[in-house]
Amino acid sequence: MRISGHVAAAALIVAAGAPQAEAGAQERAMPAQLKFRDYRVTGKTVQGGSLAPGVPASAQVLERADAPPLLAYPLKRGAYEDWLVVASNQVLVSLRSAEEVAQVRRALAAKDSGLEVADEVPGRAVLQIRATSDAVLTPAEVLQRLIAVTGITPSSAEPLQQGMPNDAQDRQYARDAQPWAHRNRGGGGDNAKPDADIDGNEALSRLSYATTYGPVYRNPVVMVIDSGVDIAHPALVQNIWRNGGEIPGDRIDNDGNGYVDDINGWNFFGNNNDVGALADHGTHVAGIIAGKPGGSPARPAVRGLALRSPIMVGKVRVEENNGLTQVIKALEYARRQKASIVNLSLGFKMTSPALSEVIADLDKQEAIVVAAAGNAEPGEQPVDLRQSPRYPCMTGHVLCVAASDSQDKLASYSYYGASFGELGQPGVVIAAPGSYIMSTVPGGGYDFKSGTSMATPMVTGVLAATWSVHPTASRDEVRNRVIFGSDRASGLTAEQVEQSRRLNAYRAIFGRPGTGLSSESYCNETITDPQTGQRWRRWQQSPFANSEEPGIDGASIAGAFTICTTAQLVNIQGDMLDRVFVLKTDIDWKRDTSGSHAYSIGGRDGAPQPFNGILDGGGFTIEGLDQGRPANAGLIAWLGPRGHVFNMRFKNVRLAAVNVAGVVAVRNDGGRIFNVQAEGTVNAPTAGGLVGGMYGGEIRYASFEGAVSGTARVGGIAGQMVGETSRIVNSVFVGQLDGRAEIGGIVGYLGYGARVSASHAEVDMPPYAGTRDMAGGIAGYLLCRARIENSYAEGLVRASAMGGALAGRMTNADISHAYGSVLVTPDLATTGGTVGEIKDGIKIDQTNYMCSNTPAKPPASTRTKDYFDSFQGMTGNGTAMTQAQLRDPANFPTWNHELWDKGSGQLPALKNLPRSTHRDY
Repeated sequence: MRISGHVAAAALIVAAGAPQAEAGAQERAMPAQLKFRDYRVTGKTVQGGSLAPGVPASAQVLERADAPPLLAYPLKRGAYEDWLVVASNQVLVSLRSAEEVAQVRRALAAKDSGLEVADEVPGRAVLQIRATSDAVLTPAEVLQRLIAVTGITPSSAEPLQQGMPNDAQDRQYARDAQPWAHRNRGGGGDNAKPDADIDGNEALSRLSYATTYGPVYRNPVVMVIDSGVDIAHPALVQNIWRNGGEIPGDRIDNDGNGYVDDINGWNFFGNNNDVGALADHGTHVAGIIAGKPGGSPARPAVRGLALRSPIMVGKVRVEENNGLTQVIKALEYARRQKASIVNLSLGFKMTSPALSEVIADLDKQEAIVVAAAGNAEPGEQPVDLRQSPRYPCMTGHVLCVAASDSQDKLASYSYYGASFGELGQPGVVIAAPGSYIMSTVPGGGYDFKSGTSMATPMVTGVLAATWSVHPTASRDEVRNRVIFGSDRASGLTAEQVEQSRRLNAYRAIFGRPGTGLSSESYCNETITDPQTGQRWRRWQQSPFANSEEPGIDGASIAGAFTICTTAQLVNIQGDMLDRVFVLKTDIDWKRDTSGSHAYSIGGRDGAPQPFNGILDGGGFTIEGLDQGRPANAGLIAWLGPRGHVFNMRFKNVRLAAVNVAGVVAVRNDGGRIFNVQAEGTVNAPTAGGLVGGMYGGEIRYASFEGAVSGTARVGGIAGQMVGETSRIVNSVFVGQLDGRAEIGGIVGYLGYGARVSASHAEVDMPPYAGTRDMAGGIAGYLLCRARIENSYAEGLVRASAMGGALAGRMTNADISHAYGSVLVTPDLATTGGTVGEIKDGIKIDQTNYMCSNTPAKPPASTRTKDYFDSFQGMTGNGTAMTQAQLRDPANFPTWNHELWDKGSGQLPALKNLPRSTHRDY
């Protein structure tokens, strides 16, 4: 067996290149010839303890011309045989106090001591001692000399375990590898399993709102201890940590932490502030955590989940004699700089007392340490960590991560070994995608890499994102969200990973709280009136669950009013319509028997009043929204220009109204609706899945699944939407639409500057009784500077007149980078593949083009080039394409690669759409 890669004692766990086939027998014989990097086996042996428990006293001497000798001790653990490689003439000792450190330094400074302090961990009384003798000494011999010279016996002593270079990576990757970790569509050469992913696209679609428009968020600092990071990389530069306590370039330790000008972290290898990349490993890890979309169209976009987390860099080179010391110093730096999360895509063969102690102190400080399980070399069998541990993965309170593949199995190279049943106990707690992961590399580039090194930052990024969205959560709550929010992967055994867990970013960040986080106890909590002594439950409290409590005024998220019942929700009326509210549990809409369920927010007291507050759904569900059959129906009667509604789900909706209906709001006059999912039925003359009528405002990352019907304007998301400030973005409709006129998969009537962007409709229109005019996959009627862009429709459009895959009728409006793979009833001359009837043509990029008969219809050379599938020989405006042409990426060269996934053999699909109904929401 050769000692290289993961089998080096302090081996940095890096990608093993393309995943290798599993090796044969687990029992491996010791080879006669030992190989370790560029060292030569001399044939010499030395006797003397390694200071590592359970290791024989005899070691082979390894030499290299430009470096001190190393010692290789045979290591056997059950069926596993290996080598522990340590530095000769050195030892790492932990002392009891700063006074002992001073005593040791004074004693070693004396003439002819034969020892010197090679390195020190500031503030931890940990010294690296080196013998100056030319003779090859074992760690035990160096320790004996230290005790003899100083008279001090250290509290612990250990060898300097050796590691492999951070940049020693096999770069033989499959040329057709595709990013799959965030969204796995299945198929391909590796027989990928659909949805064997972390639901990263779904999470990212909501994170964009949660960290930008959310009332509060947190930016947890992430320390990446690795081979350095290209801090100027376009995808990383915005997320590099800056030390606010330092003045750049003044060569002064302004913050007094022992490091001069540590602006972005520290180089513990070179002992300076140059944190740039020694190799590409650290930059790749950082991109998985916090990379931003960018780069040339030829490169897939990197999308880290920690959108706002600063990356603090701890640059180490573990193959050096002091590699272990560097890692310990970096961890201590993370502790002193109060990093929230530490990523360790590296590992050691033997336990290290000094390493364990600094990790324990980080744990006391409520930080989360995440470490890689380790990789097998090609042709070797992955190690069961319960029999042959690797550290810090098997150190208590470290979140140990294995790698999974695109089939939801343990990656062929990944070490494994489920934890012993309790959180905080050693073992593999969770797996995450680690094979063919696209991320950043130095010089502004991108590359695929594989390994548990890639799986580990996948978990780190989700931890950081979870803490951002839940800023008041404790460390344990964040850990539990990630652990208990995982998927149970059928391809992972409970012996490999505790409870067969595979990371799920969506559930961790936005799903219902896991063990120990339920809000049911809050709503059932007994409270006492301080004046009368009367006792009741929070769900019985009026008007809200926490009314009259100190500091609760609804003026901020910290003082938000809490909601446990329908009655409390509908108490948002009158002078309360500009306050902040948070749901604390699922709400059964009709369970309330007081009649409150018949009203809308802001609509109980006569004429509707605008809601200009914040309603945070907390990830909970309103079940069975049904208000009878009022004039207008919806949760909110009128969403005002300062109103926000986000992070909630509606299930089993049954809305019917005489005039206008929409699940979230009857009318939106400039408010924002984000990350709302609804399913059920909506019926009214003007009906929208989420909003009846929009006259300004935004709907983003939202969806409706079910049936929307009416007699006038009917849309899967909004019945009608007009105005220059009206936007629907990254939203989805899936279901059935029925009506007589102006029926669209996203909007029925879309006009006067309103815009639908990056959205998708999967439409089914039943046979019509009578007439159905102006029906389209995206919009029924598109007019007057309105625009559809970067969107697509699928399904079936039926119309008696003017039916189109994207729009039924179009007047002076724009369509760009859009297509419809839609069957349109072909029995009328006004039925077209893209637009059923064209008036005044299609024009793009001309903002002053008004809705009138003048100026004249633009020439054909300036019209947009649309893409649609032509069924049954239909004709229409645009460039007709067959199914085969639609599945060829070469036909879409100008389409935004950050928005569109144009995989070969697949219809173009948008990357960041929310799921219509997410099973884990």
